[in-house]
Amino acid sequence: MKTTIFIIIFAISSLSISCFAQGEYGQFTEAECPIKISEELASSGNFTFGYMTVPEFHKKPGSKAIELAVAIFKCRAEEVKYDPLILNSGGPGMSNLEDFIPTFDGPIGNLFLFDRDVVIIELRGLKHSKPNLHTPELDELQVELLGKHLSSDELINAYKETIASIHKKFTDQGINLSAYNYWETASDIAFVMEQLGYEKFAAFGNSAGTIVAEYLLMDHADNLAALSLNAVVNVPPGFNKMCVTSVNKLESIFMELEQNETYAHAYPDLKNRFLATLKALNESPDTITVLLPGEDGPTDVVLNGNRVTGWLFSQMYWNTQLPLTMHLIANRDYSQIIQNSGGFLPLQNFSNGSFWSMLLNGWPDPSEEELLAGTEYEIFVEGMSTLVFSQPFVMKMRDTWQVDYQPKHIKPMATNVPTLMMNGGEDHVCLPGYALKLSDSFENSYCYIFEGIAHSPIDAGECAIMMMKQFLDNPHAAPDASCVEEYKKKQEYILP
Repeated sequence: MKTTIFIIIFAISSLSISCFAQGEYGQFTEAECPIKISEELASSGNFTFGYMTVPEFHKKPGSKAIELAVAIFKCRAEEVKYDPLILNSGGPGMSNLEDFIPTFDGPIGNLFLFDRDVVIIELRGLKHSKPNLHTPELDELQVELLGKHLSSDELINAYKETIASIHKKFTDQGINLSAYNYWETASDIAFVMEQLGYEKFAAFGNSAGTIVAEYLLMDHADNLAALSLNAVVNVPPGFNKMCVTSVNKLESIFMELEQNETYAHAYPDLKNRFLATLKALNESPDTITVLLPGEDGPTDVVLNGNRVTGWLFSQMYWNTQLPLTMHLIANRDYSQIIQNSGGFLPLQNFSNGSFWSMLLNGWPDPSEEELLAGTEYEIFVEGMSTLVFSQPFVMKMRDTWQVDYQPKHIKPMATNVPTLMMNGGEDHVCLPGYALKLSDSFENSYCYIFEGIAHSPIDAGECAIMMMKQFLDNPHAAPDASCVEEYKKKQEYILP
């Protein structure tokens, strides 16, 4: 991160040519940060928050302006040593501000901010940008329906009615949902950083945030000093393989159990017992009482097979002991579900409208084969289709959301940008094999698989964080990866 002294748009003398040339674009207006920050940070003079105008369509002259929330953490040293860092969270739809401002206002900030600036851009459509595609009406409905037993079609139709009203609200506000896609988002980032005076920057992407980084490689590689990717998504299929890869993960677990004498004895016929339980619960559900995070008192949840599937799919992002979890469910022991009931709630600080728009703009609907139609796992895919952040659900919303697939936007990626890739070995969506394959195609790339982790190495402790810091400080050399040895061995399954 070698650049540059930080420049705010208020320095009109240095940015006036760009501002006049682009009319209303590139204007930065300081504002109160919607995320609470510490008194120490607020009084330090090292933090600025505001909104920057960007064109709704970067290649359409006269396109109207939208506003992106931008938080800038200034380097704490007298001189900046490294290029600035921007960060993108997952989803797509998670708020970058909500995820990263508290992080860099804490110990992580002490690690990264001594010798570089950090810029957090709330991408178009996210919660704190203007307009946003946040859907609180649907969040409320999801909680309301937890106490009802609805078939997948009945539940999806109930969601569709609310989503149709949300769509009308957005279109009445003049929001063009076709503009909420990955290529415009990547152009936003390059534009904002240029307006702030940065010639080059490093980028971190987490999960779906790695797609943003890959689009930067397609269109704005000259702006990139380095990339750090955590849980790498395969862009060409996008999330269309979500059902296939999730089921493949389950199938690999069931096969491992059958082939290991100890596991086979502890978990006899687990696949058939678990899938039969999903079917039975869809026909005759159980009811559990849980304490939902943020709720005042206990809540009754009708536990049908689709709801169990949705809960388990969410668990697969971090749970590496799935045999025990499925075994308990097959025995109608819901203790793990009750203890982790937050999986029933809508994702916090998540803009569903961004998720739907990104997927519908970026990829065609999955095929019947990709939806495993007619297979023994069809019941699992049916449950997945009730999750508002799943590809099978989004496919069913295309007519309601009225967004068409836009082809021919995936281009070859530049391969010369130094890149660090880290992936969980047990990931069911962001497969480690893709990270390895992508890394092999790059000229200066380092890829590490954390076998004992499901989805996100960066959330598993300081190992991946320190590797990322070391790499960003010197992106032309491999980081010290000795700590990865701790995660090299796949975890043994706990016996019931």
